[in-house]
Amino acid sequence: MKNNIYLLVLLLFVTVFPAGAQNGITVFTLKADAVKLLKQEAHKNSDAVLIKALEEPALEQDTSALSVVESLISKLKTVNYELADFYKVPEGYSEGAEDYLKNLIDAAVTADIGILKTRLDNFGITGADISRTGSMTITVEIKSPADVKQIKQLITTTGRLSFHLVKDADISKSLQESIDSMLEKTNPENGTKQFTGLINYKLASGLNWLPVNINSIADAEKILNSGELPKILQEIKYAWSEKTIETMTDKFRILYFLNSESVLTESEISDAVYSTDKQSGNCYTHITLNESGAAVWEKFTEANTGKDCAIVFDGNVFSTPRIMTKITGGKIMLSGLPSLDEARLLAVLIKAGALRIPLRIISEQTK
Repeated sequence: MKNNIYLLVLLLFVTVFPAGAQNGITVFTLKADAVKLLKQEAHKNSDAVLIKALEEPALEQDTSALSVVESLISKLKTVNYELADFYKVPEGYSEGAEDYLKNLIDAAVTADIGILKTRLDNFGITGADISRTGSMTITVEIKSPADVKQIKQLITTTGRLSFHLVKDADISKSLQESIDSMLEKTNPENGTKQFTGLINYKLASGLNWLPVNINSIADAEKILNSGELPKILQEIKYAWSEKTIETMTDKFRILYFLNSESVLTESEISDAVYSTDKQSGNCYTHITLNESGAAVWEKFTEANTGKDCAIVFDGNVFSTPRIMTKITGGKIMLSGLPSLDEARLLAVLIKAGALRIPLRIISEQTK
């Protein structure tokens, strides 16, 4: 009798909670950030006019590539500009900038679906259902993971890796003086050293390593994105350190001036793996370059021995190692990772490649 009752309870449990349902399914809805893509694609992406137009709240609310591009056209017309002032249509493309940008957004969303699948597969997560549920929305259904934070990083981190030569102290100093001089002419009421006054030189290890208090970063960004700065910063980009440095009372991020072009492209990376040193506990991500990438890296490191190279991940400077010698063999090691999980995640993101259009989570449900 007891055995029969036990079997009945077990049968009811299996019926109500079928295999695989105990953990549930988590559904993430992602929205493609077309505004960020449009900013990246503009050949004058630092122009104040375009930046202001792309900050229009209406663009964020648009739900299709068509409506985003049309909203941008409408906004630019109010200040007597058009798409052609900021976007170059590839040679041989028969249609205009409007059609090109719509197709660009649409193709990027489609490409992201494949990249997300590769990332999840490489991370050991199988059976995920990834589908396009709207012009600019993607749904990811996955067995409720133990570590939701890692999954969110996998599906929302853009993952764009680049390598840039850090401008040396003399060039950096000249840039800082030029920015101050420009501001003094355009905004004389604000006095002198409007830019360099934001930099804590006491913490700097050199004039190409510029600590700015985190409370002053918005002011520095406003200056660096203002009117005439693109003319001063030709062939130069700026980037902030990913990590902060702390004193007893304040926190700072480091501002770097870099060569605008990356030394390597994503297509020149053939593999990425992770490891840990059992004795020291240090964690690493190792990048392997293909033949052409290895040749480029060897030539670059030979020509720039003694200089700093910024490793930039999603727009922030991950590290700035000094090039000590020519590097052959096409190997790059990223160190300073806080844990083996972080090293593994970084390797997966690099190997799968960057998202073609940034994604953000707009809803998360468990069923």
